[in-house]
Amino acid sequence: MTDLKDLPTLGSIERKAKEVLHPAVWAFGYYGSYSGQTFDRNRRALDQLAIEQRVVVDVRNIDTSVQFFGQTLPSPIVVCPMGAMVDY
Repeated sequence: MTDLKDLPTLGSIERKAKEVLHPAVWAFGYYGSYSGQTFDRNRRALDQLAIEQRVVVDVRNIDTSVQFFGQTLPSPIVVCPMGAMVDY
């Protein structure tokens, strides 16, 4: 089990997922299926987001937890349900 503190960025989470998942599962989750249009649209939408940087702010006690369907999650990053009709 990896501690989220060891995965501070989306890129580090993607790299860890690629390391631990079956290659076919990684490809399906990362690239999507069929034409890849949804992946492309999602990537374009994410690229339009900008995070406001606050320099010299004490972040030692920041709480990134969120409420999601009545549960408290440690961060706002979730993986949606997905499925494929393949045998791994």
